[in-house]
Amino acid sequence: MRTAFFRKLTTILLLLPGISTWAQVGLLNDDFSTGNTYNWVANTSGATSSLVNGQLVITMALQSGGKYRGDFKKNGGTTVHAGTYPIVAIRFKKPPACNFFFDTNLGSYNGGSNNATKIAMDDGYNIYYWDLSTGKLGTTTLSTTSSTTLSTFQFKVADVVLTQAELAANDYSFEIEWVKTFASVSALRSFAGIVEPTPYAFTGTFSHPGLLHNTADLTRIAGKVSSQVARPYESYKMLQANTKASVTYTKYGGFTYLTRDASVTVDGVGGGAVKDRVESDCLAAYYNALMYSIDGDVAHAQKAVEILDAYATKTIGIIGADAELNGLYGFMFANAAELMRSTYSSWPQANINQCKTMLQSVFYPTLQNFKPCAHGNWDIICMKALMSIAIFTDDTAMFNRVVNYFYYGEGNGSIDNYVLTADGQLQESNRDQAHVMLAIGSLAELSEMAWKQGVDLYSASNNAIMRGFEYTSKYNMGYTVPFQTSYEYCEKNYQDYTPESISATARGQFRAVFEIAYNHYVYRKGLSMPSTMEVLAAMGPEGAPFGADNPGYGSLFFYLGSSSNHAFNGLLNSNFTYSNDCWNAVTTNASAVVQSDRLVVTTATQTNGTLRGDIRRNGIVSLYPTTYPIVAVKMKKPTTCNFIFDTNLGSYGNGSNKWTGKVGDSIYYYNLTTTGFGSGNTMLSTTSPTTLTTFQFKVADITSGETSYPVEWIKTFKSLSDVSAYTGSRMATTSPAVPEASVNNGVIYPNPVYTNSFYVTLDNELLNEAVHVKLYNMFGTLVLHKVIAGRTGAQEIRIDKPLATGVYMVQLNDRKAVKLLIGK
Repeated sequence: MRTAFFRKLTTILLLLPGISTWAQVGLLNDDFSTGNTYNWVANTSGATSSLVNGQLVITMALQSGGKYRGDFKKNGGTTVHAGTYPIVAIRFKKPPACNFFFDTNLGSYNGGSNNATKIAMDDGYNIYYWDLSTGKLGTTTLSTTSSTTLSTFQFKVADVVLTQAELAANDYSFEIEWVKTFASVSALRSFAGIVEPTPYAFTGTFSHPGLLHNTADLTRIAGKVSSQVARPYESYKMLQANTKASVTYTKYGGFTYLTRDASVTVDGVGGGAVKDRVESDCLAAYYNALMYSIDGDVAHAQKAVEILDAYATKTIGIIGADAELNGLYGFMFANAAELMRSTYSSWPQANINQCKTMLQSVFYPTLQNFKPCAHGNWDIICMKALMSIAIFTDDTAMFNRVVNYFYYGEGNGSIDNYVLTADGQLQESNRDQAHVMLAIGSLAELSEMAWKQGVDLYSASNNAIMRGFEYTSKYNMGYTVPFQTSYEYCEKNYQDYTPESISATARGQFRAVFEIAYNHYVYRKGLSMPSTMEVLAAMGPEGAPFGADNPGYGSLFFYLGSSSNHAFNGLLNSNFTYSNDCWNAVTTNASAVVQSDRLVVTTATQTNGTLRGDIRRNGIVSLYPTTYPIVAVKMKKPTTCNFIFDTNLGSYGNGSNKWTGKVGDSIYYYNLTTTGFGSGNTMLSTTSPTTLTTFQFKVADITSGETSYPVEWIKTFKSLSDVSAYTGSRMATTSPAVPEASVNNGVIYPNPVYTNSFYVTLDNELLNEAVHVKLYNMFGTLVLHKVIAGRTGAQEIRIDKPLATGVYMVQLNDRKAVKLLIGK
């Protein structure tokens, strides 16, 4: 624990008279709990400083652009000594979103901002430090044998972005406890009362093969393919069709250096092309290694080792920007090599040794210190690459290094710094969803390798990885999730984060990373992952990964189910973004086609002059009220018609227009636990799923003239609150007094938008709020921000000019997003 008593006791000892270090040159010991300012003052025009309750309080000044600033300096400067007291440290409640400089008359530390090393403290008063023996002040390297007098010694706290809560509370200040110098980082950590954890030490013997796949896994995978078990086999067919899994694949490398930097050239090839080619080669080595285990074709083994040998004999290092991300390729190469060593006896030991040497000499120097202050996925990529190489090379020390960083690392990627809340909010949840999926997939891969060695990282911090998958799955399936304001660990002030809200960028663009975690937690451990199950149902069997970020094909590689598919009991999830999802018009002369993310049903005229357009889902549908008791459909129903939810058991409520209730103006829901089907009111079983051979919606006797109607989705839900969470229904008018015809597609209309305005319907709950309406394009860029205050009902949102064709997201205060398709 970081003990406050220990910290105060140490402070008292340093202030006792007669302590010889007090007079030592370079020792700075400005502790404001003594009631002394030590000549520290605010140094921004309009900002102020004062001593309050033993702290130096800086009240910041408003700058242009709505940002704040509160620099503070030590009047008269100070003397430092980079040899005896090289560590300059400050403990304070720093605004996390700012540009923070340690600055002097010689220049700022290393000529930049936000380059302190952070020690997080339990009370939020964190410690930030700089090492004068290794860094420069501006361009000056300080002497380590004599002191340096600095006429300017200050800290700049600039470009501060306050939260809405801070602004509402008029909280424009921050508090400083002390500014000090230390002889070493260890002396600083000791002073701060930090008790270092007992290092993890692996005491076992490495098992081989033992990275993503062991012998039992390879046997299981081959068995699923030979038996053509549905879900794994569908994934296998996608793998088999991938040219990188073919014996005819033509390798590109090796290359003398690996790089992801487009500005450099390697072996006459531009860095961008080198990245793409290495990515392709490492996947080809891994996929061919697995294909050899599946079908026994020795040509696959020969192809895998051909690629491995090409890099082992030529590659000597990593160069250029983003160097740590090359760990993605080290991870794939190590997995391929591990499989080949264990399954292909014709790979010479000398070649194996050369491959070991290459992996260690190329990847260790770049990855071994991880990347603490980059986005969290960088740390995680380093960890999974280093662990894979450590196991392949029987390197216990590196294995331990990775496990210790996973648990205790002071960076964005360690487990408690990446999984932030009990709900599973992640460090990059407010950055974008693509990097979140890369990261959680990589955490699962790291844990899977450790599991093969008898080390359980999956269960760390109360199954943190599982919580991260569930949170990500729920949000990306369209539900609302809780969000806490958060900043990345090192507070680098990255501009691609939204600290106060989750990011909708790449929302719903699922990557092939969910099977590995689901199979561990559900099949191995007997736990429940309902939101991840929804993702797996929506995705179908997993296919190729994004680049070489993750292995992909998880439904083949990691499927542990005893049946042919996961038990998606009662789960129905029909969206119409890409296909009709087996829904078709069944009324003669009616049609149903997918347009603009909707199933658009064109009705047919009946003999009595009315219109009709029934739709039915082909095949069987399984309903299970115990897990998914709510059936809901979002559609623009014709105003006057007979609307019937119908099955082979009869119609719901044995009649037309019998929905249980509505959410907003276009969502009709049916509670399977309260009402049955047909004249006998047949209730569905609550002990086992009910298979329905007919599942349809009849839209008959239309007299209000609609020749077509759109269906946005048809789904089952666990509760009515989940329906509301999924739809963001708080944005819709819910009053039954409002006729359906008056609201034009409900929340947002018209949709598509062809002009320079659209309408948002606000309910009465928002009357007393200032409603922020934000429009984002498909890349997550904010293109419009309007504020509506004191109004409800349909509100026109005017745009400077007509929107370009594309998909947009509209977001209100409560962050419930609605997709808006903008047409030409």
